[in-house]
Amino acid sequence: MIYLFGDSFGAPNSESLNKKYVYYNQVSKHFNEKLINFARAGSGPDYAFKKFMQLCGDKKGLFNLNGDKFIFILSAPERIDFDFLSEEDKHMGLQYLYSDSLSKENKKIVDFFYKTYSNEINLTNYKNLFLLYCLSEFFLPDSKFFVALTFGIDGVDEADGRFITDNKQLNILNSKNFYYFEYPLDLLSVEEFYNHKECHFDEAVTYKFVKGEKIYMKDDRLNHFSETNHNKISKAIIDFFEYGTISKIEFESNFFNGPHKLTKKVNYIYE
Repeated sequence: MIYLFGDSFGAPNSESLNKKYVYYNQVSKHFNEKLINFARAGSGPDYAFKKFMQLCGDKKGLFNLNGDKFIFILSAPERIDFDFLSEEDKHMGLQYLYSDSLSKENKKIVDFFYKTYSNEINLTNYKNLFLLYCLSEFFLPDSKFFVALTFGIDGVDEADGRFITDNKQLNILNSKNFYYFEYPLDLLSVEEFYNHKECHFDEAVTYKFVKGEKIYMKDDRLNHFSETNHNKISKAIIDFFEYGTISKIEFESNFFNGPHKLTKKVNYIYE
C-alpha cells in the first residue's frame, strides 16, 4: 500500500485522478499498488499527522504499517488545524489573524498561540523530518519514506547563527529507507513560469507587468506542476521506492506561459 500526506501539492481532485501523468498516479500504477491519498489543499503538518495517527489506529497499530510506502509533503507548520476555523480559512496560515470571518475572541486565541509557540513552530518541520526518519530506521524498517517540503524549512535565528546553516545538510538523513527531497516544491513550481523572476505570486493569483500593463496569468497546473515535472518527480519517487536510489534531478524551468488576461495600465513601481 502507498500512502500520501500533504497539502495542495499532493491533494487529489476530480481532474488529477483522471490524469495518468500526475506523479502519484504514476507511482501507484508502476507498483500496481493502491494509493490512499490523505492530502488536503491548504493544510499543514498538523493535519497530516492527525491523518497519520488515524491511519495507525485504523490499522490496529503503527507496526502493522511495516512494509508500506509513504509520501509525506510537509507544508508550512503555521497552518494549524484549529477546530473553530471554517473551511475557507484553514489554508490561511498566519493570515488567520486577518480573516474577516474570524471572531475577535478566536483571533486572540490564535495570536496568543503563535506568540507562545512561535519557537516551537520554527522547529516543527525539523522535528517532523527526524520523527519520520526514526520511524523508517527503527520502527518500520521494511517501509520506504519519501519526504518533501512545500516551502523549504526555516532556520532558527540565535546569537550564534541558524539552527542549521544549509538545508542540504539534512541530506545526512538519506538512507535506503528514507529520502529527504532537497528541492522545495513551491520553488520548483514558481520556476516553471517563463520569466518567473518578473512574476508576482500570492495565494490566489500570478501576474506580471509588461510595458506598464498588469497581466494576470492563468495557472491550471495540477498540483502546481506541468506534466514534464510530474514525470521527473514520479521518477525520483519510483527509483527510491524500487532501488533505494537518491536522485539528483534537473527540473525543467522557465517554460510555462499560461493564458494571459490584460488589465488596465498601472504604475507598478508603487504597486
